[in-house]
Amino acid sequence: MNAPWDLQTALDHPAQVQPGDTIWLLGGTYNGNYESFLEGDPDKPIIVRSIGDGAAKIDGGSYNEPGGAI
Repeated sequence: MNAPWDLQTALDHPAQVQPGDTIWLLGGTYNGNYESFLEGDPDKPIIVRSIGDGAAKIDGGSYNEPGGAI
């Protein structure tokens, strides 16, 4: 946890994340629309948590596209 990722960094490098890993996001608000290709396993989910001051929040505005976007 010496170098926590922000949301965009975590989603830019999905090959580095394996089932059972935890992604630590810096606290703050992430404005915009993000698409994640992260995949865990039923017995090894990928967990996303915030670290530091405050919660990590995703504010996608009024984006209304069905699918896997967050």
